[in-house]
Amino acid sequence: LDSEDWLLFHCRAGVGRTSVFMGMYDMLQNADAVPLQEILARAGSRDLNEIKGGPRQPYYAERHQFLSWFYRYSQARLAGSRNPVAPIQWAPSQIC
Repeated sequence: LDSEDWLLFHCRAGVGRTSVFMGMYDMLQNADAVPLQEILARAGSRDLNEIKGGPRQPYYAERHQFLSWFYRYSQARLAGSRNPVAPIQWAPSQIC
């Protein structure tokens, strides 16, 4: 994107999915210079580092695992890898 371009991320509540996509975009730009925990903390109104308990705990844990994989993909991409891990290889077979 050009420096003058804007991106808009928004979901119904504007916190979970929006924060995930903001974090993913940040990773694609900065994973070579910014730690994962910092990117997830600044991604939006929710701290994506937090894995809460309760009935949605498995969802939060899976989301954090996916974002960790995506961070490694982004690092490889920014390091110039011509063949970073394909998206289908990020997740365990039971998720795909």
